[in-house]
Amino acid sequence: MASYKELKEQFVTGFSGSTKFDIGIICFFLPLSLLISSLIHNKPSLIYNFLLLVLPIILSVCWTDFTEHKLLIIIILVSFYRKSLVNPLTNKRPAFTFYNSICRYDFITYYRSLLLIATCVSILAVDFPIYPRRFVKTEIKGVSLMDIGTGCVLFSSAFVARHTRGEQKITQRIPGAFMACLPLLVIGVGKFFAHTVVNYQEHVSEYGVHWNFFMSLGVVVLFSAVITLKKAQALTLAGIVMISYEVALRNGLEEYILNAPRDSFFSMNREGICGCVGFFCIYQIGVGIKDYILVKDKEFANMIKVFLVFALLSAAVGNESRRLNNLGYVLWVVSHNLFCMIAVWVVERMSKNQLRNVIIDAINYNQLPYFMLSNLLTGAVNLSVQTIFTEDLLAFGIICLYMFTACAAMWVLQVYKIKIKRW
Repeated sequence: MASYKELKEQFVTGFSGSTKFDIGIICFFLPLSLLISSLIHNKPSLIYNFLLLVLPIILSVCWTDFTEHKLLIIIILVSFYRKSLVNPLTNKRPAFTFYNSICRYDFITYYRSLLLIATCVSILAVDFPIYPRRFVKTEIKGVSLMDIGTGCVLFSSAFVARHTRGEQKITQRIPGAFMACLPLLVIGVGKFFAHTVVNYQEHVSEYGVHWNFFMSLGVVVLFSAVITLKKAQALTLAGIVMISYEVALRNGLEEYILNAPRDSFFSMNREGICGCVGFFCIYQIGVGIKDYILVKDKEFANMIKVFLVFALLSAAVGNESRRLNNLGYVLWVVSHNLFCMIAVWVVERMSKNQLRNVIIDAINYNQLPYFMLSNLLTGAVNLSVQTIFTEDLLAFGIICLYMFTACAAMWVLQVYKIKIKRW
């Protein structure tokens, strides 16, 4: 008889995913939730902002059978509050604010925080039957909601990374890059040892035996910060590296990643180590298109152009594999992120006044601590509850409590102006 740990691993293993359209519809609910939240109660309030922003995101991810009903409710609400909306293309309100002399586009801030909220919902919800199995990470090829997490974090990070501003010399960038990635690598190593001590379930084909998300993020941040290229150079490098990697995949590397025995450190962690190539390219593409997109009064038109290019390339190449981080996966992640950014831009510009949401602000204030706390809470829930045997209503309550705890903690940190930096 299989142990509970083995049952948990089987519960998230062997899936082939969903469709790009299905995932796009689910992600479209993120900016819609922000819009409804701002229309009904556009004032700083932890409780109201949670009920009107985070709760709908939980519902959109976990209960997809009622997508049509949710869309109908949103249409009715928008119709009711239509006088509070304006044409996003003619809105004269500034699309950006200045913070310490740095120009920050509001839609980028909202996009990154919404992305992180949805990611944190999924990392716990996936362990419950309430979470649709078609959204679980794919085993070999295909697309799913959870497949885009790491790629989205890296792509969005490229738009706000300090080293992309070109303010530092190489002698300053190298130690700065090392200090920036060191905490991520330490967290990654710590997570592995913690999982080993408590005998936590692992999906080995995701990153490998010892590797994890934090290690991949640390490696990509380190290399990207050291080389720091301008937009044309970054896109060229991403193209050369990705094509070379794709050639290697088709000439034996794919077979090695999928089927090789795990008899050395590299082979035991081949998915995570080799996957850094694809993640590095996603990050460099983000760096390359950032300056082209973020042009005053041309953001929307520029995003549409770039989205169409990558969407067509993604449709033409296909064959996406999160496990391989191949060309198809990279193109899909970039095009999906651009789609989400466009949706958030439209929603942000539809509002007459600047959107105000304390949860968005709090998460943006401490993004990495929010994700770390969510991981710790996820582990605590999994060690306390037999999640795979939990009924849907109870699971929904646990997920809501978990999300409120993480959001409230970040809200407290912001209220007391406690910003936990990586260096």
